[in-house]
Amino acid sequence: MAQSSILYLPELLEYILHFLAIDKSLYPALYVSRLWYRCGAPILWRRIELKGNDPKAKKFIELVCGKQKPIYSSKLTHLEIPYYNPLSSKKIEGIVRTCPNIIHLNFENCVGFSNRALNQLKAYPNLRYLNLCSSGIMGDKALCGMVGSCRKIEYLNISFCQGITDRSLIKIADSCQALQEFHFACAHLISERFISHILNSCPNLRRFSIPGSCRRKNRCDILVEKLLTVEKHLNVEKHLSVEYLDFGRCVYVAETSICNAIHSCPNLQHLNLSFCGITDVTIKEISRSCLYLKYLNLEGCANITKEAIDQLVLLNPNIHVENFVNTVMPAPFDAYSVMYTLSRRLGMPVDAPRDITSLDDYINDELMRRMDIVGASVRISQTI
Repeated sequence: MAQSSILYLPELLEYILHFLAIDKSLYPALYVSRLWYRCGAPILWRRIELKGNDPKAKKFIELVCGKQKPIYSSKLTHLEIPYYNPLSSKKIEGIVRTCPNIIHLNFENCVGFSNRALNQLKAYPNLRYLNLCSSGIMGDKALCGMVGSCRKIEYLNISFCQGITDRSLIKIADSCQALQEFHFACAHLISERFISHILNSCPNLRRFSIPGSCRRKNRCDILVEKLLTVEKHLNVEKHLSVEYLDFGRCVYVAETSICNAIHSCPNLQHLNLSFCGITDVTIKEISRSCLYLKYLNLEGCANITKEAIDQLVLLNPNIHVENFVNTVMPAPFDAYSVMYTLSRRLGMPVDAPRDITSLDDYINDELMRRMDIVGASVRISQTI
């Protein structure tokens, strides 16, 4: 008898199981029937996300390092196994040998592997995402060999990794022209040559983060100035495409250089200037140049006045200013317009502060004052 169930159709079943994978509910479905297992197992293998303290992580490593290759391992494209220690060279070599089609790889806070194992990653020419944050010491030779073969990388995080010099950083800039997001926190040996290279070679760069870097005086201003030395081929207006800029704790970068960087990045949406020696001059430059800015971190910036922040919030009511005395979070633009109109109707002076907090305080105080007047009038009328 022909099977009449619509779920017997493998193509339709795979489509349904795909949505179960998105909802993290695919694994129990494998036990429904053999057909469901044959259709669901390849989907389950496409994306594996584990944590170092998860027993499943140890089981997965044993599986890919075993003598018998898992039947669906070639389907794996996304692998995340952060905080797995020790991640030895043998284990990485097992992953590379067993799973040849990975394009997304997260080894954050995994230590224990050698540069020889890192060099094995060049077997992934289609790699798009690589996170090696806090993975210990890596050499220029291994990093250069890897990025020389993985030219399609769009996301790269090598923050807190030691032993990296200009040689490998410039190789990254020359090889990974599709790079959109780069993180290298605590890059104490970073130089102006690398900054110039990565910006001139990576026109698609959107997020550039070097917090805790630039700690060598007299070189930091050169570094940031090189950030602005962009070739004409990037775009006609010589503006950078960067939307995320993190200069946190770059204490030796001069305010003039920071203002120039801000002026050259009109599409900025996230800006971290924590513990930078900036004043109201920088805030005014942000008000003029960064019309789309949504987040601004001013932790440790003690030379900024409340008036400058109020003016910034007035011009950009959607911005979130964090760590400036008290966090300033403007209401949505429509709410701000209503509050401003109401304040003016209540008689707010034209020279009064116009930020969202001041408007709220004025409305509350004025309404309470008028209610007190009305209450006093009622009491007087009752006594007469």
